[in-house]
Formats: sequence, structure tokens, C-alpha cells
Amino acid sequence: MRPGQNNPLSGIRWPLSRATNIQELASGTGRKFLQFVKSRTFIVLLYVLIATTFLTVLAVNMKFVQVTDDSGSRMICTFQSNPVQVLKQSGIYLSSDDRYSFSGYKNNYGTIRFHSAFPVNVTVDGKTKQVMASGGSVADVLKKGGISLGVDDLVNVPANKTITKGMQISISRVRFENSTVQSSIPHETTTVQDDSRPVGTTTVVDNGQDGIQTMTYRVKYVDGVKKEQAQVAASTVQPVNAKVLVGSASPLRPSAKTDTLKAADSAADGEKSSSAAADTTAKSANGVPGSYKKVITGVATAYTQDPGTQTSTGKAVTKGLVAVDPNKIPYGTKLYIASADGSYVYGTAVAADTGGFVHNGSGVLTDLFLPTEAQCEAFGRRTVNMYVLA
Repeated sequence: MRPGQNNPLSGIRWPLSRATNIQELASGTGRKFLQFVKSRTFIVLLYVLIATTFLTVLAVNMKFVQVTDDSGSRMICTFQSNPVQVLKQSGIYLSSDDRYSFSGYKNNYGTIRFHSAFPVNVTVDGKTKQVMASGGSVADVLKKGGISLGVDDLVNVPANKTITKGMQISISRVRFENSTVQSSIPHETTTVQDDSRPVGTTTVVDNGQDGIQTMTYRVKYVDGVKKEQAQVAASTVQPVNAKVLVGSASPLRPSAKTDTLKAADSAADGEKSSSAAADTTAKSANGVPGSYKKVITGVATAYTQDPGTQTSTGKAVTKGLVAVDPNKIPYGTKLYIASADGSYVYGTAVAADTGGFVHNGSGVLTDLFLPTEAQCEAFGRRTVNMYVLA
């Protein structure tokens, strides 16, 4: 380089010198830092920093939970957020029947109330079963046990009552049924004297019928046992009295009425009353006429008509006029009629009417006129002996 010219490196001598000084300074600082790191002071500060960090983390994440159960309360310090895990930490392991209530955390503090399950005895339908429950009402226990109640069933404790240890629940099954009870009302028997029948004979006109009293009760059964009943309805069918005709005429001769009718018929036919009386009294001891032309045995029925009704022969109906088949027994034939077994005596009669049986082929021999329907019903259908007198 020529004299008088500037050296281009002369401008960087100082910076290089300065860099050297910085390097020396850094080297000195590093040595001092290393000496500090190795010093007891640094170690203490490091422990303090770690402890502070740990305590900060601990303070942020640690929770305090007050656990209460049947044995009392205790405080649990935990990092757990799940209440089930907190209970496990406190030595409580939940069963399917246990329950608990958790307040949640507020400022890392919370409460847990633990309810341990206990057996509740329920007696129903003749059996006792245990239902595990940790609280709730009687209705809750019955629902959990699958026990349903009928509308009328009875429970020994209110359904909304809170259950307690040692509680006994008893259920009585209640049902109602309607029961009908019938009782007989005996009928009475009335007797009517009938002078057209021999003394000592009886004929049942109406058998009568007992009445019926019906009572309906509503019966209460508790567990299948009848406990009480109340009448809810009643009805009565009145009895029908029986009616019996009692003969009052002597079996040895026709009744006084028959004698009168015979005499009247004899007069109408031009007969003398004395001969009619002779026919009436000329009987043997068994009531059979002492003199007759022949006897015809056959079936007899009875009929009645309103007073004044005329027969086929123009005579007014009256007892002693009987209907016959005029082709076999001519009109005006005098007869004496009695039942074949001797229990009934119609007495002296005159063939004066034509019976409907003539055309219906029923085989009836004669149809006897009687004043009332009751007498006709009582007579019914009988086998008679018809004595032809004249």
C-alpha cells in the first residue's frame, strides 16, 4: 500500500477487538453461572421452585369430600371427580341396591350421602319375600318387588310412608262377590166341602206351590276368607195355596141335590116322582142300583156351561144332565153313574146332551155336567160304571 493511502482494514480493528472482549466476558459469565448452578443456593432455589409448582398443582386438583353414611361422617381428600371412586376411596363399595346423593363440587368441596340397602319383609298371598331397598316409600318397595295391588287390597302401612329398617309390610287381598240365597215359603192347604162326593173322599184340585224368597248379598273376602256381607237386593214369589175338595155325601145314596135333580128330570119326562124316588133308594149296600137293565163301563169327563145354556134336547144345563152319544144311548135314558173304584158318585142322571167326543174319536163314554170349573178340574178323566135304569 502506498504511503499516504488509507488502510481498508483499519476500520474494523476496533470491532474485532470489541468482539474479543465480549467473548471473554461471556466466557467469564458462563463460568460464574456454572459455579452458581453447582452452588447450594441454586439447589435450594430449585427445590423451592419444584415444591411451589407441586403445591400449586396439588391445590388446584385436590378435592375435599364429606362422606356421610349410617356410621357417621368423614372428610376425604381426593383427586377423583367421580363420586363412585370417592366412595371406593372411603371404603364403600356400591351394590345394585345401594344408592347415594352427590352435591357436586364447589370450590373443590362436595358432599356425598350414602344409603346402604337393607331388607324389607313383605307378606302377601300367604308368603313372605325380602325386598332390598335403601330408601324411598312403601309404594317404591312394592314396585321394586314386582307386587301389584288390587283396587280393594289393604296394606298395613300407608303407601307413601318412608321405609325404615325392620319394617314389616303386610298386604291383604280383598275381593267382593255377590251371593244369592233362596229360601222356601211353605204354602197352605185350603179344604172345600163337596156334597157331590162320598164322605171320606178327598180330591186335590190344586197342588199349590211353595213361594220363594231370594236374597242377594255382597260378600267381602279377605285372603280368601269370608269376613262380612251386606244385603243388596231382595225379591219374593208368594206361595200358591193348595185346594182340596172333601166329600160330604153318603156313598150309599146320591146327595140331596142329586135327588132333587132326579125328581125334576122325572117330572120333565112325565115320570112320577114316586118312581124316581124308588129308583134312588133301591140300592144295594155297595151303592149299586138294586135294579138296572145293564151297566156300561167307560171313560167319563166333565164340563160346565153358564147357567141357562141349553142342551141338545133344549133343557137348561144343570147337574144330573149328561152328554152321551145318542146313537148308543138315546136321549131321555135314565142312568146312575159312579166311578168304577167307588170313590166318586155322580148319582142319578138323564141323557140330555150330545158330547163333542162323539166326533173326535177320543173314546169317551159320557161327559158329566158340573156347576164349576174347579169341580171339572177335580174330576178330570175317570173310569165310571154307567147303570142304565130305563
